[in-house]
Amino acid sequence: MTVVYRDAPEAALHAIYFDSEGHTIRYEVKAQSDGREVVFVSAREPSAPRYRLTYSRVDQNRIKIKFEIAPPGHPEEFATYIEAGARRAANQGR
Repeated sequence: MTVVYRDAPEAALHAIYFDSEGHTIRYEVKAQSDGREVVFVSAREPSAPRYRLTYSRVDQNRIKIKFEIAPPGHPEEFATYIEAGARRAANQGR
């Protein structure tokens, strides 16, 4: 589960991710002004990996998803862990 929030109306976006395996990742969120891309980047911590999750709009019905990990001590050396795509389901008369 990911919760995206602002600490105040004019504050930057943040997110926190939780999963069933006990992982928690706190992100800063940057959205392009044209709405084509949103990037979630975790904070630098010397003894922990760093994560980057990017959603890029392909068209009105499809997005690309990329999840990257940088090893501890090398916070800018992101390597792709997963790349995927998603599409909006066709309207089933709802």
